Amino acid sequence: MAPQSRVPEAPAMAASGALPVVDLAPFLTEQDDGRGVARATEAVREACRTHGFFRAVNHGVPTELLARTLELSAAFFALPDEVKAKARPAEGSEAPLPAGYARQPANSPDKNEYVLVFDPKLGLNVFPAEPAGFRDAVEECYAKLTDLGLLVQEILNECMGLPPGFLRDYNGDRGFDFLAALRYFPEMEEDNNGLSAHEDGNCITFVIQDGVGGLEVLKDGDWIPAEPVDGSIIVNIGDVIQVLSNNKLKSATHRVVCRPVHRHSFAFFFNIYGDKWVEPLPEFTAKIGEAPRYRGFVYNEYQQLRMRNKTHPPSRPEDGGVVRATEAVLEACRTHGFFRAVNHGVPAELLARALELSTAFFALPDEEKAKVRPAAGSESPLPAGYGRQPAHSADKNEYLVVFDPTLGVNVYPAEPAGFRETVEECHGKLTELGLRIQEILNECMSLPPGFLRGYNDDRGFDHMTAKRYFPATEEENTGISEHEDGNCITFIFQDGVGGLEVLKDGDWVPAEPVDGSIIVNIGDVMQVLQDNAPDE
Repeated sequence: MAPQSRVPEAPAMAASGALPVVDLAPFLTEQDDGRGVARATEAVREACRTHGFFRAVNHGVPTELLARTLELSAAFFALPDEVKAKARPAEGSEAPLPAGYARQPANSPDKNEYVLVFDPKLGLNVFPAEPAGFRDAVEECYAKLTDLGLLVQEILNECMGLPPGFLRDYNGDRGFDFLAALRYFPEMEEDNNGLSAHEDGNCITFVIQDGVGGLEVLKDGDWIPAEPVDGSIIVNIGDVIQVLSNNKLKSATHRVVCRPVHRHSFAFFFNIYGDKWVEPLPEFTAKIGEAPRYRGFVYNEYQQLRMRNKTHPPSRPEDGGVVRATEAVLEACRTHGFFRAVNHGVPAELLARALELSTAFFALPDEEKAKVRPAAGSESPLPAGYGRQPAHSADKNEYLVVFDPTLGVNVYPAEPAGFRETVEECHGKLTELGLRIQEILNECMSLPPGFLRGYNDDRGFDHMTAKRYFPATEEENTGISEHEDGNCITFIFQDGVGGLEVLKDGDWVPAEPVDGSIIVNIGDVMQVLQDNAPDE
């Protein structure tokens, strides 16, 4: 369908200090060639990653309808208290929250009054008799905002890289959505708090406000005003989306500051049904080798918890460690390009066994090792199997190269027993670690969620190399010449002999052997990507 009204063209992202602006027109016209949709989807992804909020324009909800609904709600709140009281919730209502008129208690820090409206088809609402047209405008607005919620949910589905229709099926019950018409009271000398700082616990919220202003969003320690713009709709994602995405998309803190005059707005909460289980999705955890940052929860229990304890959202106890470890990786890669990983998830026993078996293989007679030379005509990216540096090479080592076992290109020795099984298990574990480190680097580089995963999703060129370095001689002691790795990430685990050194500020720093640890270094690809990464 075509947009009902059109706001003048807006950039995908607004100037610094303002909320990002996203033009949703490409999703609502059949003339779009796909490029507009792609740009708008990327703008939503970036806004949800950096701010958790954005201003939607050309969203398909008629500007006249938004203005009329605000005008009628202002007229209702201007009525005498005894008239508004007639729209109080009915006793024994089965609505998820009391539908109808209410006012914050006198001792509440929040100074506002409101009317809650649920899906009209549920028959739960209590509408005022006046002003005329209030019910019709609210019900029409509710339907339009439901349509917008379904659209934004599909956009988020794409932003999160989920299977088509996943969020639609996951959150298919609209019985818990509701609309709140609000009036905030004027500021006072002792208090100007219309709504305390908080995060929304739901999926998506839409906010439509009059020209008074007062909504503010916390970003990097600063409160950013969400200035009123006629016809636009403020969109923010809630805790459910943050948890599902394992913190790739943010549910931002926001508040309403009172102004010298009454402020009117209405908010539509695209919710999730109460007994739904919410936890980080496998797409953001197991499938990429990243630990869940949040405990799972039943949604209505979480809502009670967050109201009582201001929980946002229920983090795992080790979450602070995740932040600290990410910072440590960032600093190590910035200063050294290397770090030593411990508690990395690859069993120390497996590493030790792999080293022991490779030592046993290299101790075999040369004619036995020669049986494991690369097969003629192999299509592997590098010759898979045993090799040895030429006699005239400056590097003095022999090696065995192994690729992903599923490719079927590897050449394994018949002995020692267990060599193949151990190497293949090790390859699998190191692949998982690589995916995990890649996600950490994605975060360190402030890239869009999943960028490196999508950019580098072909594991067919990964390979593992078992090496033996020959003893030093009087003439030379080079096992492998100084170099930088040209790849993305390298993992090294070594026996107790040592010899690996890293150049730092003109000095060679020994990477001393530590049992069970893995040396990690980033290669040229990461350096080049970071040098070309856009600024925040």
